[in-house]
Amino acid sequence: MLQGVKSFYRMEIAFPVIDAALNTIDEMFKENELDIFQSLKDVTCSNPSKIIKHASIQKVSETYDLDMEKIKGEIQIFQKMYKKYIDSLPEISTEITELRERCNFLVEKELCDLHISILDKTNPNSPCDTCLNCII
Repeated sequence: MLQGVKSFYRMEIAFPVIDAALNTIDEMFKENELDIFQSLKDVTCSNPSKIIKHASIQKVSETYDLDMEKIKGEIQIFQKMYKKYIDSLPEISTEITELRERCNFLVEKELCDLHISILDKTNPNSPCDTCLNCII
């Protein structure tokens, strides 16, 4: 009896609901509409040193009713800003290195080997009962 009820709900409720959900997804994302995602990727995520495909810009322009020349202008502005950012990376890297050197005292060997006067209760035969490394 239990198997019959389970089978009934599976066949009459679960499968039709799943089927309806999948059909809705298929209708929303038809294969010919997926090119807009590729075009958006080309326009927004492409390497600034690469030339963006004219077809991608046109597809984005048509889909979102945007002026193609404005999109091209925005891309050029972004590429200039990105180049300026990339060119400044060595300077930033140098600043980070200098900061690390200034903060090197935080990772000196002497500070890493902190000794705390705590007895090692887990190992009474420990050679060093106050060394943090032996306790942990």
